Amino acid sequence: MKPSEIVKAVKFCHLKGLVPMLLGQPGIGKSSILKQVADDQGIEFLDFRPALHSIEDLIGLPNFSDDKKTSSFATPDWLPTEGKGIFCIEELPQATPTMMAALSQFILDRKIGSYTLPEGWNIAVAGNRMSDRAATHKMPSHINDRMTFIDIDFDLNDFDNFCHAHKINTIIRAFVKFNPKIVTSFDPKLDINCTPRSLVQASNFIDAPYDIRYALIEGTIGEGPAAELLGYLEYWAEIPDIELIKETPTTVKISDSPGVKYGVSTMLSANVTTENFAAFLTYMTRMEPEFTISFVKDAIRINDDIAETEEFNTFLKDNVEVLI
Repeated sequence: MKPSEIVKAVKFCHLKGLVPMLLGQPGIGKSSILKQVADDQGIEFLDFRPALHSIEDLIGLPNFSDDKKTSSFATPDWLPTEGKGIFCIEELPQATPTMMAALSQFILDRKIGSYTLPEGWNIAVAGNRMSDRAATHKMPSHINDRMTFIDIDFDLNDFDNFCHAHKINTIIRAFVKFNPKIVTSFDPKLDINCTPRSLVQASNFIDAPYDIRYALIEGTIGEGPAAELLGYLEYWAEIPDIELIKETPTTVKISDSPGVKYGVSTMLSANVTTENFAAFLTYMTRMEPEFTISFVKDAIRINDDIAETEEFNTFLKDNVEVLI
């Protein structure tokens, strides 16, 4: 399931009082998706990582009665007692079997020890797959039965929307469109992988000094992906000036390179307005339809005012089946 669908699925699970368990490769955005669900609803988000805690951190330390004959657990002060929110159990498969056993009651009954999760709060769980070998333990069946498992698949449009919303370097957006498999080739045998998360981190080094740029990018996404990204920068250097395209869209040279075309399409959609859309569209229609369609879809996602322009509606009439 792609991330934008998972946001809806998590909300629906919570509406029904169920606990969703998001599974996916490291760096695909499990925590970000759950944080988005909370942000969309204007509620709190609590990130609990059981692998970093002992049982006492969750259940609390015992308090003895004055006569020392009975005891009760003191509720940890970080647990929510009011309001609304999502209690995210992050990387559950990395927890010890003992911690998993303790959390099983919490996941099913919303209780642990003397503590009960407030009514306004819902539980969500996230974790890596066993096949990713990310220090995970096999989860017991009695815990699995308490959750609804949802697998996360990489989706190019969702990733592109995320990058645009968070102002990630446009080069990264174009690079992934040109080579989308670069972020889905996770190999647990490698120390460093190119994931959506690590690629976003690598975007910070695009403008690093030349003599240190490769080392920084390689240390973030790995040797092979770093070489491919730096190779793509050569395509980027061939992209025409955006002002020139705006002024003379019918005469600016069209490159033969698919890499350059993806770059131009992404750059123009990132800078589209109702005023320059007509010129940008004129330029893009000189390319193969796949690049033109990609530009229009990106443009309308980024600036929905484009839908009000005459040029868009004319294009829509001629390409409605493809756009839908």
